[in-house]
Amino acid sequence: MVSIVFQDFTHYAVTLKENITMGDNMRYDELKLRKIVSQIGLTDLVNKLNHAIETPLGKAREGGVDISGGEWQKIALSRLLYKCSEINILDEPTASLDPIAEGKVYELFGNINKDKFTLYITHRLGAAKIASEILVVNNGRIEERGSHDQLMADSEGLYKKMFENQQSWYS
Repeated sequence: MVSIVFQDFTHYAVTLKENITMGDNMRYDELKLRKIVSQIGLTDLVNKLNHAIETPLGKAREGGVDISGGEWQKIALSRLLYKCSEINILDEPTASLDPIAEGKVYELFGNINKDKFTLYITHRLGAAKIASEILVVNNGRIEERGSHDQLMADSEGLYKKMFENQQSWYS
């Protein structure tokens, strides 16, 4: 019912395929796996690995391959997509990704998770724009609540101040 991707996720010393299907490998679906690999942007990784999707990851197994933090993060996100849970929790799910990959992941999740309950925990407020409802937590309390547009309309609001501050980093 529930899938979670933490900011500090686990690197499993198993094959790429097993990393993605873990938690739902009793219902293996090759077409679904290939689609997710493509959607999340792992096709280039699969193509460069000696044994493609059957390549062991990490150095714990013979023939294992080290991959980048961003690739590990995409694998963790792929695992969540493969599982097809009704409730998804993503805690800073793109922390290891570059801004372009991050934008693609949020666009993908916005399209795929339309009919699911998804909770995004993020400090990157550009990503919060895709949420139907944003909760701004300050000192352990919900300080503001609303859509991006509603929160931006409050000229004195904390969300607006934080969003504009982050936006200035990219100007």
